[in-house]
Amino acid sequence: MLYRIIDAGDVPSLIRAFMDSYELVAPVECDQGHIFDTIDDPNDVVLDYSTTIASPKNISCLLARSFSNSMWRKTMSTRTSST
Repeated sequence: MLYRIIDAGDVPSLIRAFMDSYELVAPVECDQGHIFDTIDDPNDVVLDYSTTIASPKNISCLLARSFSNSMWRKTMSTRTSST
């Protein structure tokens, strides 16, 4: 496996590159500490956190449900408009 070291100053541009194609989830700061959440700005990402309030798997469940609901709405609206 190939490993690369990324300079800390290059991380925001790497995150932006991923954000062009993907919805990105990362550790962010909140009132109670740190959580994994979707991000809109690479500067919101916190990489020096000690622990998060909830497991990253919790956000994956929410994203899956959100995707399923939006796909369902899109499918239903397409069916309604075509009839």
